[in-house]
Amino acid sequence: MKKNALLDFLIIVFVYLALSCFPFGLIIRSEDLSWLVITLQIVTQIILLVFIILFTIFKTKLDHKIGKINIINTLLLIPTLAVCFSNFTNMRIATGQSSISFDTNLILNIVLTLFIVINEEIIFRLLFINNLEFKKNIYIILLTAGVFGIC
Repeated sequence: MKKNALLDFLIIVFVYLALSCFPFGLIIRSEDLSWLVITLQIVTQIILLVFIILFTIFKTKLDHKIGKINIINTLLLIPTLAVCFSNFTNMRIATGQSSISFDTNLILNIVLTLFIVINEEIIFRLLFINNLEFKKNIYIILLTAGVFGIC
């Protein structure tokens, strides 16, 4: 990855981490307002998505090959979404709720999960992988997995 492109990628990752890790739950402690915490997290993910799109279009030196997004690449989101949604089910079972009711918080969590998955896919698959300059794919896979795991 070129020096300017690496700096731009680090800016995107820093903004991603800053917005994704903002502690709304510590600021809003009321159990009755848990929907507000999730809604604020969704808003920050939307802001992050808009930031990534505008930054890559107008500012960045990153190579963003929009043509690489096709139906097969989009299908790669299905396992990630399946794992996230199964985690919602496991959380309900672990907390002693035998049935899954579709309350407001569950629907907001599903929307939040969709935005998080989309943002991570754009950052790591579209921007990071497309800008790595290794001759062997194994290095790209290991580096991408390592950076993704750290984030």
